[in-house]
Amino acid sequence: MRLSLGPNLFFWPRQTVEEFYQQHINSPVEVVYLGETVCAKRRNLKPADWIELAKQLTSSGKQIVLSTLALIEAGSDLAGVKRLCNNGEILVEANEMGAVQLMADQKLPFVAGPSLNIYNAYTLRLLHKQGLIRWVLPVELNAETLIDILSDAESFGIRDKIETEVFSFGYMPLAYSARCFTTRFHNISKDNCQFVCEEYPEGLPMGSQEGEELFNINGIQTLRQLIQHKNGKVFVPCCQISDWPAFKIRGFMHDVGRNFQDVDLLKEHLDTMAFYKMNTFHFHLTDRPGFRIESIKYPQLNDPKNYRSTRQPGKFYTYKQINDLIEYAAQRNIQIIPEIDMPGHSEYFNETFGFGMQDPRGVEVLKEILKEFFANVNTPLFHMGSDEVSLK
Repeated sequence: MRLSLGPNLFFWPRQTVEEFYQQHINSPVEVVYLGETVCAKRRNLKPADWIELAKQLTSSGKQIVLSTLALIEAGSDLAGVKRLCNNGEILVEANEMGAVQLMADQKLPFVAGPSLNIYNAYTLRLLHKQGLIRWVLPVELNAETLIDILSDAESFGIRDKIETEVFSFGYMPLAYSARCFTTRFHNISKDNCQFVCEEYPEGLPMGSQEGEELFNINGIQTLRQLIQHKNGKVFVPCCQISDWPAFKIRGFMHDVGRNFQDVDLLKEHLDTMAFYKMNTFHFHLTDRPGFRIESIKYPQLNDPKNYRSTRQPGKFYTYKQINDLIEYAAQRNIQIIPEIDMPGHSEYFNETFGFGMQDPRGVEVLKEILKEFFANVNTPLFHMGSDEVSLK
């Protein structure tokens, strides 16, 4: 099994695109696809630029593939596809039949992209004769259909002659450029699009009437759990997957107020949570031994002398570190819920100020702490604690 990085489906500035691919030079992916597949109006990188970038990345040892447009509407679009197909050295992913014909005329191998309607092994066999060496399963097909196609391909004697690639993680376009969903959402025409897609660097999300995400594909953890190792090889068994969560909230809590954990270790724990498809991390940031949050207004809260001496005194997280963890978790579909325990479990507070949280002076201090916290931490959820207290 090999991991591939598909073509970027978003409209990013040229520098962002180039930096993105440079970051993946040392990543585990073995195959990298480059090119504009969604809309011909996006020209921050022209075909010649994609070819040059592909040549630069080839030296990294990865297989580089140039991806063509999925929809050709004008002569200039066709000229761009021809430029990619005639590049002379880089493998091409054909995303419409014009590109297939251009590659077949040159008797060159090609990859069939997910926008080609390959719904059966007969089509695979026909395209294999034209030069197909790899195909990407159309995203609308399911695992059962794939099993049937590969079974028929084996009976045709071509299964071992072609590679099969499956879209497993990320976002996909609901429509290509002729029916631009983003412009429709803004009630403007595609010809006068004003490049509104630039406003959505990670795509325009879809939501249900209940406010939940739609069409959010994240099968990579299921895939990781299926991976097997045998005789020095890595493979995934052919199977049918039926998988859904028994509980909407699948959580884990770290009481770093008592036992401080460094950021790198917390990220390892978030990775493990993602592997087991847990989606909520309760970040218990304060407890009796200490206040583990940076405090600008009250730096004495971070003074080691106000912590329990046996529990990592003076150890705390900066706002930058907390936001970094929140972003890191979000990338793994995990919601972090930070907590400031109040008014109980707060001996550090008494030690720092000389009065408790339920004292009128303590209430005013808490208001300032919370005001600063919400001004600096990017979180939609917050836990106020209230452990083991009796209200006065």
